[in-house]
Amino acid sequence: MPDWKLREIQKTLMKKGYKFDSEGKKHKVYRYYYNGLKTTITTHVSHGSSTVSEGSKPFIGMKDQMRLSNKDLKRFLGCNLDGEEYEKILEALDAL
Repeated sequence: MPDWKLREIQKTLMKKGYKFDSEGKKHKVYRYYYNGLKTTITTHVSHGSSTVSEGSKPFIGMKDQMRLSNKDLKRFLGCNLDGEEYEKILEALDAL
């Protein structure tokens, strides 16, 4: 199973429409912006670990928060799912 470094996850989120929103004791929160407008879609990135593994609690949390399947989150993090494709997934789910 692949592992993703937190710094790479944060960079990938920023490239694909997310912006840093806030920081708590345990997590950094990133919010998704669509056509320049703030949405209700957020994801939390933990401070506690330097990597996220497929199937781990942080991975499953991100998947659910970002409204993606396991396969699509792996593609998103691996840069095989671009921002436009992600928008189409969210539009199909009426999440935007």
